[in-house]
This record gives sequence, structure tokens and C-alpha cells, in this order.
Amino acid sequence: MSANEETTPESPPPSGWRLRVGLALIVTSFLTPLLALLLPLIDMPTAAKATLGGLLMAGIPEVFTVAAVAVMGKSGFAWVKAKAFGFLKRHGPPEVVSLTRYRIGLAMLILPMLYAWVAWYMPDSLPGLPEYRLEIGVAMDLVFWSAFLVLGGRFWDKVRALFVYEARAEFPPVSKDT
Repeated sequence: MSANEETTPESPPPSGWRLRVGLALIVTSFLTPLLALLLPLIDMPTAAKATLGGLLMAGIPEVFTVAAVAVMGKSGFAWVKAKAFGFLKRHGPPEVVSLTRYRIGLAMLILPMLYAWVAWYMPDSLPGLPEYRLEIGVAMDLVFWSAFLVLGGRFWDKVRALFVYEARAEFPPVSKDT
């Protein structure tokens, strides 16, 4: 493959042991943070658990990823990247969504933030909060993050515009029927 050719998800995968080992290293890099969940079950000093947990969350996954890229080479990594981004493009949020879907997505975005505010400042007003705090928190996190998929691609542009100093909001003209 020349330097000017672009790898697409439809192009044939590079063959050989290098691609298989590289894919194994990538999968391992994604799974190593899960090992940190097992640390409370291990009998070792707290400082060692904290150090190992930090390395499992940030450090070891990056080393495995760099090693995977080195083992696969440029063509193997380009093929894996094209496959991954091709999948995300096909299954990601659509560019334009309906008004109803947009409103549902906004509710999914705002309700977890409202819950977090009430749970922090007025915890006695939420029945069952002490017993199910973790479960409710995880559910609210899932609702919050899935809202970005429901809101669609144009919402991502709005979020991105928050971080671009020169970006300006363009509002559609207000009709007299509204």
C-alpha cells in the first residue's frame, strides 16, 4: 500500500500474526481498566492498591495501545481504524432528528442533572435514595450519556461550538404562527 492510498473498511484486512497480536493488545488495553474493579478483593496495602489501580486505569491501557500500533504497523492500524470508524459512522447518531426525538433527548440530558442537584442539596426529598444511591446514579449516568445519541449529529455541532471561540449561534427566523 502506498503512502497516498487510503484504507477503507471494505479493503481486505492485512493478514498474518502481526494483525492478530495487535488486535489482542487493543482488546487487552480496553479490558485492563476492568481489572481495577477486582482490587478491593485483593489483600495488599492500600497504597499499593491505589498505585496499581491508577496504572490499570491510565498508563497500562495506553502502553498496550502503543504496542498494538507498533506490532500491527501502519497498514494494519489504518485497517483497524477504518473498520472502527466505519462502524461508528453506520451506527452512530443521525445528523438530523425529529422535533419529538430532540425534545426527548433534551429531557434525557436535563433530568439526570436535575436529579444530581436534588440528590446533593435535598437528599431527604428523594425516597429510597440511601438504599439505592449507586443503582440510581448508574441509571442516571446511562440516561445522560445516551441522550447524546438520541439528540443527533447537529447537537454534537452545538456542543462543539461551545469550545470554539469564533462560533456564533444562528437562530431560525421566528414565524408568526408560533
